[in-house]
Amino acid sequence: MSLIRWNSGKDLLDFEKEFRRVFDQLNPFGGEKSVMDLYESSVWSPLTDILEDKDHFILKCDLPGISKDDVKIQISGGKLSISGERKQETEKKEQNFHRIERVTGKFFRSFTLPDLIRQDEIRAEFDKGQLTITIPKAEAIKPREIPVVSVN
Repeated sequence: MSLIRWNSGKDLLDFEKEFRRVFDQLNPFGGEKSVMDLYESSVWSPLTDILEDKDHFILKCDLPGISKDDVKIQISGGKLSISGERKQETEKKEQNFHRIERVTGKFFRSFTLPDLIRQDEIRAEFDKGQLTITIPKAEAIKPREIPVVSVN
């Protein structure tokens, strides 16, 4: 016999999520999906490294098997969001799948940005399944050296 742990918090969150889903279906105005909706509908999150140098913050996200056209990057309210979808391969008649370990479906990842960045200069590059987002720092947060002068 296996032990199954009950998580009352998860049950409450599931109830709230289902209530919101039903309410959203009844909403005649529709509207865009919120960040929370994207998060809740995602199946997986890409692994991401966050680096910093003197002039930039750099995010490197692993997105193997995904094309750049299937990736969406948004900035809103001081948050940078990465979303998209990895499509599932279809089984060919001459092939049978014995095991599927790679995750498919929608993905989502969100990062809170520092206040002092040059938002209009953020750039994203996609190469060999790796998304690199470079976020330039504003002058105010770059470290600077203050020279010491003698009075006499």
